[in-house]
Amino acid sequence: MIEHSGTLPRILIVDDEHLVIRMLNKGLKNRYDLQFASKGNDALASVMVDLPDLILLDVGLPDMDGYEVCRRLQENPLSRDIPVIFLTGHDEHQDILRGFQAGGRDYVLKYATVLELMARIDTHLELHRQKVALKDALEQNRMQHEKMSSLGLLMAGVAHEINTPMGYVSANLEILARYFDQLVGGEKIRQGEGESKHPTGDSGRMEYLAADVVDLINESLEGVRRVIKITRELKNFSRMDAPELKPVILSDCLESALVICSNELKCVATIRKEYEPLPEVPCHPGQLSQVFLNLLLNAGQALEPMGEIVLRSWSDDAFVYASVSDTGPGIPRELQERIFEPFYTTKERGKGTGLGLSISHDIIAKHHGELLVTSTPELGTTFTVKLSRG
Repeated sequence: MIEHSGTLPRILIVDDEHLVIRMLNKGLKNRYDLQFASKGNDALASVMVDLPDLILLDVGLPDMDGYEVCRRLQENPLSRDIPVIFLTGHDEHQDILRGFQAGGRDYVLKYATVLELMARIDTHLELHRQKVALKDALEQNRMQHEKMSSLGLLMAGVAHEINTPMGYVSANLEILARYFDQLVGGEKIRQGEGESKHPTGDSGRMEYLAADVVDLINESLEGVRRVIKITRELKNFSRMDAPELKPVILSDCLESALVICSNELKCVATIRKEYEPLPEVPCHPGQLSQVFLNLLLNAGQALEPMGEIVLRSWSDDAFVYASVSDTGPGIPRELQERIFEPFYTTKERGKGTGLGLSISHDIIAKHHGELLVTSTPELGTTFTVKLSRG
């Protein structure tokens, strides 16, 4: 599917009368990018190759009437939002009503003035632009709300993950401060601090302090690195993605999500990783991290009381893949067809919004990929993200 990217709005004109086509071409060609089809089937095929911004549709066509063409456009999720203006040689009430019932937005007489026709076209193009902008804004808001809901559920675990390394960093710094006093001020090791474990003599004390200082510094640095990693992934996850795509390794997005929810999973699952080297693919990394966070949390919630989560990545000549598998009870076959529906959930009240998998499915679809599910009762479930390498 190729969406029009030119500067002029693309108008598909569907009519089999040469005089009408010549008139419309002459009057509209300087204002719009015009494409033509003389049959209904040709129009439907053209739409699937290059989505127009608006369609001018004749009612009387040689292979099917314009009402049927409009109905078929409405049945296709890719074309149902394209505004359709019917071209008609008659303004009879019943014909106009049939056009609206089929999904048309407006009608205009074939031999109306060019100015009237352009006014109708521009009005519906602007309405369509505003509708698309509103839809995009609502979708972004829905995605961000789900992100914040996920983070809200994880904050206690994230706080624990940060507090643990910060705790020993703080303790290590207190010890280092005491060592510094001893080294610079010549203090004796205080009574009760375990003199028996220190080597005797000034040289022995210095050797012990030097070795322990190195260990304390290394441990503190590791704690700081952990905090930096967690806060970096939280920042990347919570922010809205930039509009441009970025080259990313898919398993890196999976690892990013794992960092955020590791505390949530460690009490219910052992994690096994089977990563193969992957090429970079163009994507929105924050959105993909959200997908994997949803999949990881779902996998953890499926494990009672304890199980295994397996993370895999691999590729072939055309696609890259990353999957999350759990050893939970599986999803009944009759429910697998519904799991991507908005607000559908099998979780207890208060434990899920029913939006996680729906949003994940939409994100992968916008990346021109697939979110696949395989599940076997009593053996577990696998969700696989499949993206094109191109």
